[in-house]
Amino acid sequence: MGARLVVSTHWVLHRDEYDRPKAVLVVANDITERKQAEREIRRLNEELEQRVADRTAQLQAVNKELEAFSYSVSHDLRAPLRHIDASARHCSKTTQTSWIMSARAI
Repeated sequence: MGARLVVSTHWVLHRDEYDRPKAVLVVANDITERKQAEREIRRLNEELEQRVADRTAQLQAVNKELEAFSYSVSHDLRAPLRHIDASARHCSKTTQTSWIMSARAI
C-alpha cells in the first residue's frame, strides 16, 4: 500500500454554445503537508495553552503568598510605627516648647 495523500479538488463544468455539458475540468492539489502543518499547529497551541494555564496557576499561588506576607508585615509594623509617631510628636512638642521658652528669655 502506498502513502496516503490528502487532496483538495475543484471541479468546473464547461458548457457548449447550447448550454449542454461539454467537459469537466478537475484540479486536484496535494495538501498533505498543509494538513500535517495544521495538526502540528493545533498540537503546539494546545501545549502552549497548557503551559500558560500552569504558569498562571503558579503566579496566582505566589501572589497569594505575597499578599499574606504583605498583610503580616503591615500588621506587625503598626504598633512600632504608632510608638515612633507618638515619640516624634512628643519630641516635636518638647522642642517647640523649648524654643518658645528660649524666645521669651531673649
